[in-house]
Amino acid sequence: MRWAFDDSVAMLHRIRAEFREMPGLKLTIAQASRLWHLDHRSSKEFLDALVVDGLLRRTSEGAYLVAAEPATLRLPRC
Repeated sequence: MRWAFDDSVAMLHRIRAEFREMPGLKLTIAQASRLWHLDHRSSKEFLDALVVDGLLRRTSEGAYLVAAEPATLRLPRC
């Protein structure tokens, strides 16, 4: 079903945009489900896909937030 794929892609774009637009956004699966009107399983799948993409990370408590930027390499001064 083409429309289902398109809807999934649109939802991933929406979730990605909201995390980028709201610095500090930290959501559990239950909170994400309420925010985006999704069932628990779909919320987890979308958030986990963004973890695999590298945009998000999951805390030990199970919340999702934007992954930290990689630390920049600092060279010692000579």
